[in-house]
Amino acid sequence: MLLWGLNVVMLLQEPNLGFVVERVCLATSLAGNSVDVLTITAPPNEGKPMTERQGVVLSARVHPGETNGSWMMKGALHQLLANTAESKQLREQFVFKVVPMLNPDGVIVGNYRCSLAGLDLNRVWQDPDPRIQPVIRAYKEMIRVFTGEREVVLFCDMHGHSRKYGIFIYGCEKKAGKDDRPQASGWPVPGTVGGLPGVPVKCQPNVFPLMLYLNAPDLFSYRSCNFKVQKSKAGTGRVVGFRELGLVNAFTMEASFCGAAVGKYAKQHFNTGHLEDMGAALVRTLLDYWAPPETNSASDLAAQLTGTAAPGSTAVAVAAQAALGLLLDVN
Repeated sequence: MLLWGLNVVMLLQEPNLGFVVERVCLATSLAGNSVDVLTITAPPNEGKPMTERQGVVLSARVHPGETNGSWMMKGALHQLLANTAESKQLREQFVFKVVPMLNPDGVIVGNYRCSLAGLDLNRVWQDPDPRIQPVIRAYKEMIRVFTGEREVVLFCDMHGHSRKYGIFIYGCEKKAGKDDRPQASGWPVPGTVGGLPGVPVKCQPNVFPLMLYLNAPDLFSYRSCNFKVQKSKAGTGRVVGFRELGLVNAFTMEASFCGAAVGKYAKQHFNTGHLEDMGAALVRTLLDYWAPPETNSASDLAAQLTGTAAPGSTAVAVAAQAALGLLLDVN
């Protein structure tokens, strides 16, 4: 991973690459380590006008022992910085804010889940203390400011999971009544920012993960995703992103320490290449999610999710049915 870090620094220093990468210190940890944020996009004179580009926020290693998060992050960054048509389109359409390592103190001292102060930093998002949780405080404020600058269409924090197979997402479903109004003065209505127009409210958080499954069916398990919001998760980044910042697509992406749940890699250990491929698929899926209406499959997927699909067997419909367990021959 050290070599990868050096390569990123080299990219930052290399001129005329056709994209903009800014690296600044987001915050300083309790032990004095710099926690950096990368801003990645295309130059202002290429692609969409800068003010019209949508925002994406990615992070990893809030739990220091979950190293698979770093490998997915590596894959995402390589995709964003690649010299390909897809990567160019991503940079021209979006502004990416990326924090590769949220908890460097925990990584350095060898903690599995906690910070230097012995705290789980993914349970303090509601009111992070600037004295003992300065990184989460600064990260949350950065996202809040970012949502004021542009529409943030994805927040994803990358993790590892020790009890389930596969790679899957935890999201946030809207509860009728409870989530129909702001939960505090000055907050947006939960789950109203960054979603696709025309998609029914009850399946808004499901469409992006379902598209992700279609792009990586041998790695990602849609059927392992969970969109329930438990009380014990109220202080996590995804739930605060949903409730306090209003984000539709506020996710935790979990990669098993074991292997895939379905597909050709089922019951095999993931290797680092698999995890990198998953990170790359995550950011590529943004292009499908925000594809023009004439090529966007969101309405078909929403119909499958709500059970209102018209008879037919398009490739997208069949794949969606497999992901949802509606076919008899599902792995």
